[in-house]
Amino acid sequence: MKLLVAYDIGDDRRRARTVRILLDCGQRVQESVFWLEAEGDLIERMRQRIRDVIDPEADSVWILFLCETCIGKVETIGIQNLPEIPGFYII
Repeated sequence: MKLLVAYDIGDDRRRARTVRILLDCGQRVQESVFWLEAEGDLIERMRQRIRDVIDPEADSVWILFLCETCIGKVETIGIQNLPEIPGFYII
């Protein structure tokens, strides 16, 4: 399953920890946007790790699940292309 994850986290420490979690699971495509390919267990571990880091009263993290049809409709303008997803990630 392919996911797009975006965040808005004001605190530098929480933001840096969240970035490390997301880099464990996928690739950064913009400053606060990540492209992931993951399934059940990995997605749930990522969610739990993020929940453990963020302040739900101050921060937001959006996880968008993209079907193959939606991915075919993704459009980028400028130099950004859809990232190549490696076969695996080591967590």
